[in-house]
Amino acid sequence: MNLMELKVGQFINDVDSEMPAPAGGSVSALASALGASLTRMAGHLTINGRKYQHCDVETKEKFRISLIELLEIRDALKLLVTEDARMYSLLLNTYKLPEELPDEEAIRNDAIQHALLKGIEIPMEIALLSWKALTLISTFLEYGSKETYADLGIAVIMLYSGLESSALSVKIELKKLKNIKIAEEKRIEVEKLVQDGQQIKNSILSRIEELL
Repeated sequence: MNLMELKVGQFINDVDSEMPAPAGGSVSALASALGASLTRMAGHLTINGRKYQHCDVETKEKFRISLIELLEIRDALKLLVTEDARMYSLLLNTYKLPEELPDEEAIRNDAIQHALLKGIEIPMEIALLSWKALTLISTFLEYGSKETYADLGIAVIMLYSGLESSALSVKIELKKLKNIKIAEEKRIEVEKLVQDGQQIKNSILSRIEELL
């Protein structure tokens, strides 16, 4: 099922149910997709504004490219809303494999570790895309109108929420990995994204306060 085809109310009801998915990962991806969408909305409004019309060609090109990049990020996040639920369901199925015989237990353990590695890639990608979107917001802030400041501020908060929450999912699943080397590499990578993202968030929110 493509979760993006559900009505908003139905998606909320599905999260608020006894079903194991959609859960945290899908919500993280959706939060960041909304943040990217809100940033693009501010961009659309800026293009029609007087401030933007006085920008030079180079600035307008940078703005255009940023809009395209955000669209690509938004669409990727939309796919991950469904993909996270699918991968989590696959992981849960591995725990249901038989384990009574030694061979069965070995097969089950290998399947769980494989599913964990594949599953971790989803929130890692959500975190990375959220961080990338955060790096693009300053362009829209500097050339946007005051009417878009609140939207951009909310977009930053949504994107950072998606980044931080997906990073939490990664770190929780990493605890279950037997490959310590990979687990440590992933932990360092995702914590760096969170640290950088927090700095960007704080910087942009401070800049919005200055511009008000």
